[in-house]
Amino acid sequence: MNPELESLLLEHFKSFKASQDLIERKLDELGHRIRSLETAFEKSQEEPHIAAGDGAHPDHRPDAKAILPSQSEHILAQAGIGTVPGHRD
Repeated sequence: MNPELESLLLEHFKSFKASQDLIERKLDELGHRIRSLETAFEKSQEEPHIAAGDGAHPDHRPDAKAILPSQSEHILAQAGIGTVPGHRD
């Protein structure tokens, strides 16, 4: 084989190998980042995020209509209970 051609091929293969090594490093890094994200996501699903005072703020109170069906509200009205805490008309 021609020495010049041999040298050209050798340089090409070195460049190819360097690119391949870079791709492998980036894939390893992406794999690590994905595992970190998966771990963080799993932790976020396990731990409830309840801030102090969430239930006390009017905007965070559950809507009474969503909790009490209309029959329950009717029973409360018959019992003389005119208002339901957290109920907004």
